[in-house]
Amino acid sequence: MIAARTGIPGRLFLERRGESALRRMEAAVAAELLHGPPCILATGAGAWTVRQIRAQTAQRAFSIWLRGEPSLLLARIGKSDRSLLRTRDPVELFNEHVARREHLYALANATLDVTQEPVERTACRLEQVLLEAGILAPGRSTSVPSSAPRDPHASPPRQNVFARDDRPERNPIHNTSVNPGHDEMSRSAWSSLEGVAAVEIGPCERAVTGRVALPGSKSETNRALMMAACADGISELGAILKSEDSYWCVAALTHLGVAIGEHGDTIRVEGTGARWRRTKDPVFIGSAGTIARFLPGLLCAGDGEWMVRASLQLSSRPIKPLVDALIDLGGDIVFVQEWGRLPIRIKGRRLSGGTVHMSGAVSSQFVSGVIMASPLASNPVQIEVTDAIVQPGYVQVTLTMLKRFGVEVEADDSFRRFSIRPQPYRPASMNIAADASTASYFLALAAVTGGDVTITNLSSTSEQPDVQFLHVLERLGCEVAADDSGVRVRARGPLRGGQYFDMKALSDVALTLAAMAPFADGPIGIGGVEHIRHHECDRLSAMAASLSLLGIKVEERPDGLTIWPGRPACAELDTYDDHRVAMSLAVLGSAANGIVLRNPGCVSKTCPSFFDLLTKLGLTVRYR
Repeated sequence: MIAARTGIPGRLFLERRGESALRRMEAAVAAELLHGPPCILATGAGAWTVRQIRAQTAQRAFSIWLRGEPSLLLARIGKSDRSLLRTRDPVELFNEHVARREHLYALANATLDVTQEPVERTACRLEQVLLEAGILAPGRSTSVPSSAPRDPHASPPRQNVFARDDRPERNPIHNTSVNPGHDEMSRSAWSSLEGVAAVEIGPCERAVTGRVALPGSKSETNRALMMAACADGISELGAILKSEDSYWCVAALTHLGVAIGEHGDTIRVEGTGARWRRTKDPVFIGSAGTIARFLPGLLCAGDGEWMVRASLQLSSRPIKPLVDALIDLGGDIVFVQEWGRLPIRIKGRRLSGGTVHMSGAVSSQFVSGVIMASPLASNPVQIEVTDAIVQPGYVQVTLTMLKRFGVEVEADDSFRRFSIRPQPYRPASMNIAADASTASYFLALAAVTGGDVTITNLSSTSEQPDVQFLHVLERLGCEVAADDSGVRVRARGPLRGGQYFDMKALSDVALTLAAMAPFADGPIGIGGVEHIRHHECDRLSAMAASLSLLGIKVEERPDGLTIWPGRPACAELDTYDDHRVAMSLAVLGSAANGIVLRNPGCVSKTCPSFFDLLTKLGLTVRYR
């Protein structure tokens, strides 16, 4: 393997190494490639001609320009072209590629108006421009995102599902691009509000009171589906969440040969023992982040080759820590387009096992994903977490559910070390608990309107981390009671401000607290949640921007917000295609002067019935 010495800041230089080390080398330098200046990496692992290198570089350059992502030029030179490196200065080669990229940018900017025309027309015009400029070789096409279905086979047979990701410009809050909610959605048969552009929520005329039964936990649903698929036999799962994320989980598993049937409120899963169907068609997972973290390791343990694709939104989120850990355990995974992000190609040949060191600072799901794959390895697995897990409570949920499916995991008290021996998954039957994160919005409604709300199917002893939001409500001055009839929250006067809340362990409800903060009698600080900048959107920036538009004073910090009391104005706001932003803003607006939310269908990710439940509690909801 040979790498060019560029002689520039952030240069990449690799010693000659064996071809077998290619994947580990690529993972090791991914961060530098993503965040440093443009680099050219030459290896002996490919078989591309010089002409193909030129075409591929043009494709990648335009894709980068289209999305506004960090510059990255990657060219692989085959063995027959090694003379190119011997006869040409690597710096000179590097500069040629940079010049070609800049020429492409100029052409694209001068010729194309991608924000004003359909992507199909843009693709055709771009290809003609590149052909005329001699940058793109005849017979090849550009890698422009398509508005056609990514994977027509990924959905259950009752409906064709379309996933669009043709948006042209990137936005730092959305983590994808501007104009959210227009054409990048991967809606499914389990979604709601199809064709609804906006929802108007009127101000509460009275205190919100009532009893509500909520859908099942997203975290438990998708874990249970994955574990049932790995078992060799039939599992029955009751009260599952029927939402966007669980739909794509069912679709992906069905695509991989798992028989899944719906019988009333129960899902019947006929597991394959992790013997996945081989398919040339990509496994499309929509925007389901849990599947992106859990499925790769399980595929590595199988026998076959698969490509895993996702929506543009999910493809913008990093998975490099997970991929690095799986490669250390013997997995064969390569990034197909962007370093550190989906799509990925996986060659299943069973994990070898061993010791792996990994970070839990970005997402606890990375750790859960490796734990779930480890029982299927050939040898015992030892996981050493090099830092603190950002939400250890969700790892505990994983361990508890693994035990239900017959898998034993040894863990120390600090969750820094996990030991897993090879063992089979066993079928199980279980009921999914109510979603504690979703419960937070309805309990918050009681708190901010002076009301009284009971969640009839939520247990205060649930292992879901967000059940700890009950303690947050108590600190704010609410009365909280829990018994066999559910969890009840009653307001007791104004919310107590002048407090700071470290929400790291229950970051999914940080936005719920932010929506309540303007109604407190003093400022409220929220911290410890820098990682939620990398979820469906930059949640901190999204909430700060929304509060400002509503006339609320807010200070945005790297790891949180400080929010001052105020009376929010009525406004029409973006939801950033983020279910948690949408549901939090609905709480805030209903307790003030009302609110209009664009792209309300994003709530389908975890609670498709959200606005119907608001109506049952007496709120006025109008659809546009």
